[in-house]
Amino acid sequence: MKNIKTFIAEVETTIETVETRTKEEEATKKVVDAQKDAFKAVQKKIDAEEAVNSHRVVSEKKKDQKTAETKDCKKEFDLQTAAVKTLEDQLKTIKKTASDSKGSKDEKARLDTEAEGVEKQVDETKKELDKVTKECKDLDDDLKKIVDESKEKIEKLTKKVEEAKEEATKTEKDAKEAIADLPGGVKEIEKIMEEKKEEEKKEAKETKTTTGVAVSTSSSSSSKTSTGKTKAPNVPAPKKN
Repeated sequence: MKNIKTFIAEVETTIETVETRTKEEEATKKVVDAQKDAFKAVQKKIDAEEAVNSHRVVSEKKKDQKTAETKDCKKEFDLQTAAVKTLEDQLKTIKKTASDSKGSKDEKARLDTEAEGVEKQVDETKKELDKVTKECKDLDDDLKKIVDESKEKIEKLTKKVEEAKEEATKTEKDAKEAIADLPGGVKEIEKIMEEKKEEEKKEAKETKTTTGVAVSTSSSSSSKTSTGKTKAPNVPAPKKN
């Protein structure tokens, strides 16, 4: 009979040990998985932040380059505009001189020929100005496109950063909770302390109840005789005249 009891006790101990070990392994795996998730989330946040910074650097470089091209184009536009005005003023002067000239036919023919040459230069310069104007407009459009696309891209990447931050915070919290759930961890200690407090409250309540019953019984006993009958109340002695 004793051997059977010993055997049962050993089996129960073994089962309890296996169950405890299984719980510990499960809790440990949960911690490892939670920490892996937390690490991945933090890495994802770092990658998202680096993507924003990288895009900002590349975008700023493109913007600076295109801005420089735009400024150069503006300088060329100003030069061509000034050249057209100079040639137009020169053409007006030559035509006026030819019109007011009282010289020979040869002189007038020379002025007309000169005017034709200047007029051709004006046309060619205007064509060049039109070309430069179009180039400058295209550069302005390209610069605006770079700025707009960069702004949109940064907004999307920034949103990803915020999402990654939230995920990192959540996974970090989950990892801490998983550690707290380990056998002998914070939660188990808190649970034991709470149970101990409840037990102390229960014992104090039971002690108070027992004391109250004892006092009541003692009071009741003193009001009865040895045979169990109720004692007569004490009557004061009559006063002497």
